Amino acid sequence: MREGKGEREVRAIDAHLHLDRIDPAHRQRFMKRLREDGIERVVAVATDERSCHELLALQAQYPGRVAIALGYHPEQPWDEGEVKRVLHLIRTHRQEIVAIAEVGLPYYSLPEEERQRGKGVQFLERVEPFVTLARELDLPLVLHAVHESTAPMLQLLRRYGIRRAHFHWLKAPLAVVRQLVETGYYVSVTPEVCYQTRDQELVRQVPKHLLLVETDAPWPYPRLFPRQPTEPKMVWAAIRMIARLWGWDEEATARQLYANTSHCYPQGNG
Repeated sequence: MREGKGEREVRAIDAHLHLDRIDPAHRQRFMKRLREDGIERVVAVATDERSCHELLALQAQYPGRVAIALGYHPEQPWDEGEVKRVLHLIRTHRQEIVAIAEVGLPYYSLPEEERQRGKGVQFLERVEPFVTLARELDLPLVLHAVHESTAPMLQLLRRYGIRRAHFHWLKAPLAVVRQLVETGYYVSVTPEVCYQTRDQELVRQVPKHLLLVETDAPWPYPRLFPRQPTEPKMVWAAIRMIARLWGWDEEATARQLYANTSHCYPQGNG
């Protein structure tokens, strides 16, 4: 996809994926042709200590194509010692990372009754050290905070005066979404926007300069890509749908989303 003769190619950025969790053979194939697929780079997020180390190695393997964020995913058993080591890694590698991620509040790992009652809020003290470190190091936070957990997470960020945050694959009440974007935080959608009316409504509610696209690979999208492992180029499906929802042409939409992601995750790191 090109902007015109003699002008550079229009590219996209996959704003959130788990590069270390992807089958190595598949990863090697798509990383080799990443820019042929119209993808400038990917933002790879960590889930635990091992993941942090693997992403540091992958960033070195693919210079300029992989930006990384270190963190500890909330949907897993909590290991206080490991969390402290991850926080240390974030400090140690501050100049090599673009964000603190993936952090937030558990939801899917909670019993159904606790989800509906918003019990994830009891885990705010676990994410607080990452929030304070983000403020200290002036790094954006990438949040796993969906449904009932979005509002308390938003309140915590506001309390600490966090300027930059990305709520990835957001699922939240529209009233909370409005508060979130009023604060200036970014929101991302996945290829599910092609068929989920909830995600399409989210795109209509989020200001154009605050929207990002992601795959969350290796998460699969069988309705769009049956029997195909997820890879970064699949963000183009989301971009085409966003263009329709905005009433823009595809290239202008891609350019806006690229600018948004570059502003959230400056290219200086990674």
